[in-house]
Amino acid sequence: MSEDWQKVKEIFQTAAAMDTSARNEFLKKATIGNTTLRSEVESLLNFHDRSDDFIEESAFGVAAEVLIRTDECSMIGRRIDSYSIKREIGHGGMGAVYLAERDDGAFELKVALKIVKRGMDTDAILKRFVMERQILADLEHPFIAHLVDGGVTDENLPFLVMEYVDGVRIDEFCETNELSIDSRLDLFIKVCNAVEFAHKNGVVHRDLKPSNILVTENGTPKLLDFGIAKLLATAGETATQFQIFTPEYASPEQLRGESITTATDIYGLGVLLYELLTGETPFKPATDNPREVERLICDSQPLRPSAVSLSGRTRLGLNRETADEQRSVFERTFASELKGDLDNIVLKALEKEPEDRYSSAAEFAKDIRRHREGLPIAARPASIAYRAAKLLKRNRALSYALGSLALVILLGTGALSWQAAAKQSEKAKAERRMSDTRALATTTLERQAELAKLSGTMEIRKKLIEDAIGQLDLLSAESGGDGSLQTEIAAAYVQMGDIQGQPFAANLGDSEAAKKSYEKARSTLEDLRNSGKGNADIDKSLSLAIQGIGNIELRKARPELAIEHHQQALELRENLLANEPGDVLIRSLTADSYLNLADGFAVLANVKQDDPTFDQNSSWNARFDAQQKALQIYEQLKIENPGDVKANFGLAKSFQRIGYTYQRKGQMENETLPGSGAASLKQTLAYYDRTTAIHNEILALDPSNAKALRNRADQYLMRGEAYAFSNQDAAAIGSYQRSIEMFTELSLREPANNELKRDLVNAYEYTARQLVKVGRDPDAIEKYRLAFDLLRQIVDADPEVTIEEAYLANNGTRQAELFQKTNDWQSVADVYQAILPASMAFADSPNAMPRFKENVVGYMHEIAKAHRNAAKHGTHETREKNIRESLKWLQDIRTLLQNEADPQRISENFAASKMSAVDAEIAECEAALK
Repeated sequence: MSEDWQKVKEIFQTAAAMDTSARNEFLKKATIGNTTLRSEVESLLNFHDRSDDFIEESAFGVAAEVLIRTDECSMIGRRIDSYSIKREIGHGGMGAVYLAERDDGAFELKVALKIVKRGMDTDAILKRFVMERQILADLEHPFIAHLVDGGVTDENLPFLVMEYVDGVRIDEFCETNELSIDSRLDLFIKVCNAVEFAHKNGVVHRDLKPSNILVTENGTPKLLDFGIAKLLATAGETATQFQIFTPEYASPEQLRGESITTATDIYGLGVLLYELLTGETPFKPATDNPREVERLICDSQPLRPSAVSLSGRTRLGLNRETADEQRSVFERTFASELKGDLDNIVLKALEKEPEDRYSSAAEFAKDIRRHREGLPIAARPASIAYRAAKLLKRNRALSYALGSLALVILLGTGALSWQAAAKQSEKAKAERRMSDTRALATTTLERQAELAKLSGTMEIRKKLIEDAIGQLDLLSAESGGDGSLQTEIAAAYVQMGDIQGQPFAANLGDSEAAKKSYEKARSTLEDLRNSGKGNADIDKSLSLAIQGIGNIELRKARPELAIEHHQQALELRENLLANEPGDVLIRSLTADSYLNLADGFAVLANVKQDDPTFDQNSSWNARFDAQQKALQIYEQLKIENPGDVKANFGLAKSFQRIGYTYQRKGQMENETLPGSGAASLKQTLAYYDRTTAIHNEILALDPSNAKALRNRADQYLMRGEAYAFSNQDAAAIGSYQRSIEMFTELSLREPANNELKRDLVNAYEYTARQLVKVGRDPDAIEKYRLAFDLLRQIVDADPEVTIEEAYLANNGTRQAELFQKTNDWQSVADVYQAILPASMAFADSPNAMPRFKENVVGYMHEIAKAHRNAAKHGTHETREKNIRESLKWLQDIRTLLQNEADPQRISENFAASKMSAVDAEIAECEAALK
């Protein structure tokens, strides 16, 4: 730092601490004989005196001044003090940073010169700039870009001369150099050291993110941009008026406008480490709406880092001998290393409440070191009780909801009242047991509905269901030969299964747990029937359990199994109906079975659409027949009781299903003979009109009916599809957009509802497809990406591999096709790499469609082709890099084909053909590298 600037700094710091009367006398003595020195100090003091509450100044006020003064002029080539400006290396809201060189002959030095841009020199921005200069003057640390010099230009604008960091963003450095987890942690600990130093000097950075940390070629990180940092002397203030952070990296207290402390930077470090280890930030808002961003970050829990893949950014490692080596390098190394300690360390830094995070950056780094040394760490996963206490503190409604359910569960865990009543008669005990079972099921259902309305309750909802099922298991074990009690318990298991993961309704997203609950119910009820204790109530409950299993099989793309289960449920209900033809519930359940069966036929037809042995016409007829039977039942129920909401929903569902069947029929007719499907598509719209009319009837009586709102949104989606296949492009896009708006609003109310996320995925993808048709590819890519992010959330939330993995792959393929149009080969490669982990997992799962693994090979081949295409258009350096990358992928394909022996996954003909093409391309790459 120059002697002149050191003098300015020393005099300024002393004078700033004085009152006005003493300051003038001090300045006279301190700057005697040096008017330039005095002028510079006074300039800084003027800005300093007006900077006390600068951070709180309204962004609108700042913007208004900025808009008035816009006479920007180029700084390139100018000389400021002893520095000659060479080029711009960055710019932000208040100024620009230039590469400059000292050219006064004293010594040679490259620096980063930061100066307020002309037109941006408002009082507010200048005060912020001066504050940064004050902060940097005190921060001399090897991992912080230090202040070299400073001064004021001829135009009276302050400037900073900082160390020039010739480096790249920290996340890019990690990826480019393929750093191991240990190396990433080494780098991160250095960043912690820099942040700890700043904190000890009374400075909170407030905007820690990868772009503010550059890493030099030798691996030294440098923390940049203290332009929004705040001195701890005023850190108790808030920043509710002027957003001074990057939302995706902001802490909950920043978003809520609460006090900023060093804990804010601990959260920022947590986000940074999460991203360095996973390639993603903990939260990815699907909207720019500030309130929704705040709700997402403040109320939702991030996934564990080990549960998040690198989105395929790490190349698939296929040099293996065992089957489970057909996982990506990340899945085989990163995930296993992250699981446990590192998960807990990162999540502790990301706690919602500042006091629950690490007390300092030094403690954060210390826990990482202890993990690496195999020592116990401070971070521990928060217990459900702890999280519940935090939520109770923030939400009275939640307190009520939990309290009632906790009381019921407590009855079970402490010893249900019937256990304590030793002298009761056996009959009284049995009645009490059934009463407790009903209370447990009923209260669980009620409280789950209340909790579903509140953000951030997913973990607690799951835990409460687990506890409730635990009590059912205890009751079941104690039930003995009590058939009535066992029937009640089985019915409760069905209700728990619906909450856990019943497809096509709001649930907790755990389909595997739901299936287990349905199976428990089924086993109990079938045992009762086989022992001669069967009755109508048992058959009703059994049909519901079997229906639940069938719906899950359908969601998991196993239509034959789904049809088998729905036929079993239908047989039970038809037998019940024969004995009780007037029973409204049985009639309604029977109609549901017909619609479920039709859905199974529809999915099977889609799966078999390329199978020449499958009779599509018979499938249409079976589908229509089942749907018409359901329609007849619901029409009669509505005639008997026009206000019956369930009958109205059933009738609307029947109309919708029939309309969609006509739509698919019309589409296939048009594919066979263009224009021949017009009559079917006309029928589609007629049935959709009848569906919408019923939903409007329901909403007229109950405007907040969630099911009706969701169904109405779905109708806009399906109507849009009908318009699309009638070549009414504008009408289709308009209808799709309306469905997006409706589903988005509903999803924001229930952020944990995966069914609404699936609805939104469909809406985005249908819209994207239509946008491509009218030539709006960039808009289509954006919609596909939004759908992709939601699919990733659904995939991550369900522990079992499901059809969503295949949908994810299909989405990525559509994006890649659009990128290919513009020769954006890097994006093509990135998208295919992003879908590989999930696609490989699906291909190796029992749920996979026949030969889906051939698709995976195709994705890998597309990545190899993309790199070769990129090589054709790049520089010599990038050309060689892309050819080598293409070669690696081709070799991986070869290894996969050699190791895959199951013809149900990859046929011999496909393998032979692909191997021949790959060998030829490998030879091309090797020749190009010689």
